Amino acid sequence: MNQEEKQRWIQTHGSNYLRRATALGYPCTRRYLRERAERELPPAFFIAEDPGPTQRLTVDEPSERALDLVETLLAQGYSAVVVRTPAGEAVMIQDYLGDHRYVAMAFVQ
Repeated sequence: MNQEEKQRWIQTHGSNYLRRATALGYPCTRRYLRERAERELPPAFFIAEDPGPTQRLTVDEPSERALDLVETLLAQGYSAVVVRTPAGEAVMIQDYLGDHRYVAMAFVQ
């Protein structure tokens, strides 16, 4: 994660809480990622700890909704994939904003 970019984004778009906490030296990484995802990603995405291994669906399997989400995210410059998790089909951005501990994920209904 680029710390300079993180600080610029927080100063420009972050909540009052996020600006205050980071100014006092608290990294607030999860909160930053959550606030940024809420602002930049389509609805239904959430930030999660990296879920570990997932099974990537083959090209002919994703639902149309999943394909729509992936195309939208790819157009925005994200590296999105459709995955299968124990909870079902999801669209995932691994290493969201360069942080290898977190992913942005949306389950597809």
